[in-house]
Amino acid sequence: MNFLQTYGPQLRGLMLQGKPTLAEYFWTTVITFLHNIEICVLGSPDGWFFKYNTRVHVDQVLHAFALNCPNLTALEIQWDPETLRFSDKSRKFIDRLRLKCWRLKSLTLCDGKYYELVKGNFERAERPRVVRTSNSYTTSIVSLLCRYKDLQFN
Repeated sequence: MNFLQTYGPQLRGLMLQGKPTLAEYFWTTVITFLHNIEICVLGSPDGWFFKYNTRVHVDQVLHAFALNCPNLTALEIQWDPETLRFSDKSRKFIDRLRLKCWRLKSLTLCDGKYYELVKGNFERAERPRVVRTSNSYTTSIVSLLCRYKDLQFN
């Protein structure tokens, strides 16, 4: 946490996934330090291996990203459907993320009710290609490398 407080404003990409102890409280606290973040991957894809004692309220995480990260282009939330918790007001938080983070090109979620809710919201806003499933797409911070264009080839 001290590292992210000190260097968070300088970070453009962050991948902190697979840590079961990093849940909702950690992320809602840390996101306030990540003003210049462009790509972020969070959560634990192996929910079947380690059952969480608590569920993650994803609305609060999206709200924190919408308030603090206007440059966000890619976000991957890896928690499984049994771990994610969302409310009846989720559409409001999704709308806020969509409007405040207008550069968002990729929002990757695991399959389930929440994925369908978010996908429907972005489709109604005529941005159908933004929401993706983690079964067919993974987010990487490689595109932030200064020599990334040199790595690309036919």
